[in-house]
Amino acid sequence: MKTHSDWDYLSDSFELSIGTDPLVEDTDFDGVDDWSEWDNPDFDPLVYEMHYSYFEIGRELVLGAFCGEWLADEHDSVYYMAGWMLSGFYGLGDIRDIGASIYRLDGLGILFNAFSLLPFLGDVKKVSATVTKFAAKNPHMIFSIAVFSVKHVDDSIGMVKSAIGKDTVEYLVKKGYSEDIIVVFYKKGLDLAKFDEILTNHKIYESSPEFALFLKTQIKGGEILSKRVTFDAKKIIAAEKAGDTRRLSGYLANIKGAYAEDLAKRDLVTDGIDVIKDISHVNAGGPDMALRSAHFDDVVETKFVQSLTVSKLKNYVIRNDITGEYVLNAKYIGMHLGGEFFTNSQNQKRFVLYLNGPQSADIMKNLKQKLPERVPFKYTSTDPKTQGQIFEGTFEIVIKAVNK
Repeated sequence: MKTHSDWDYLSDSFELSIGTDPLVEDTDFDGVDDWSEWDNPDFDPLVYEMHYSYFEIGRELVLGAFCGEWLADEHDSVYYMAGWMLSGFYGLGDIRDIGASIYRLDGLGILFNAFSLLPFLGDVKKVSATVTKFAAKNPHMIFSIAVFSVKHVDDSIGMVKSAIGKDTVEYLVKKGYSEDIIVVFYKKGLDLAKFDEILTNHKIYESSPEFALFLKTQIKGGEILSKRVTFDAKKIIAAEKAGDTRRLSGYLANIKGAYAEDLAKRDLVTDGIDVIKDISHVNAGGPDMALRSAHFDDVVETKFVQSLTVSKLKNYVIRNDITGEYVLNAKYIGMHLGGEFFTNSQNQKRFVLYLNGPQSADIMKNLKQKLPERVPFKYTSTDPKTQGQIFEGTFEIVIKAVNK
């Protein structure tokens, strides 16, 4: 049975795969549920957008063509801007026909086709000038203007500058984002300027010296770590816009968690190390990595936190209620790594806790005072070849603290 935690007609597993939040019916907080926006190619369930009926779109298009700059202060719709743009290349009758086609629910294809012909009809610089004027009159719409213009009119850095301003683009370039990446972000519907502002305001860059470099090198097609972080930059922006501080904190924590995992992999996976389980989604569950070398089999858990108690490590180390002794949670590890991790090697087993952040050294010191150097394990195999056999031994606890 598929689970639908938020009752938006998209299964939890599918929502994880497309990046929406399985616990929130409307991930981007724009008043339209995730399924409706996912089902409509004109919208993005991760981006806060104004929604218009086809009648409203057609009306705004025609008004923009006839009234242009005159009523731009009163119409904060990208479709009004679209009509204003097209009026420099098409006759008013042609634009009226496009609007009428949209009225008839024929979709927006005819409008976007009209934009695709602009480079052949005249000087596209006129479009840039219109974008700049419209953005100046409607500064609260700068992001929407940039996305619409780059997606449907001209995917150049010049068009981005016309929408968000030359100074903003130069600031992002100084932060290390190339012009090509900036264009990709806005074309994918991601407000890079706002995302950078949120990271700065929440002191994310300050939390670790290499965090900014990590983000820049992990950008893939306008998404942040799309295969490893379910909650990407789009949701951070949407949560901040909606004032949902709880979810915003969670989304930011996931990106920091991905950074800690990436750092751990770079530090721990060296020559001669085999990766049994690689890093995946931050919130996928199970150990972050499993590694095998000539002498050790390691279960790796990474943390980027300000504090950490032994109770938070219960998936790996638990206290026996009768003896008070700490033991390994072998059932949890076997469930995620399979029984072969216990049965296929005679190597010394280790639980490696990799801590990153300014408080990591203090956390390590506190945990070492409370945890033993080794914990016993007892695993009853469920694998077909060793069904029912009991494997026993000890796991060494290794804690590594860094601030990178």
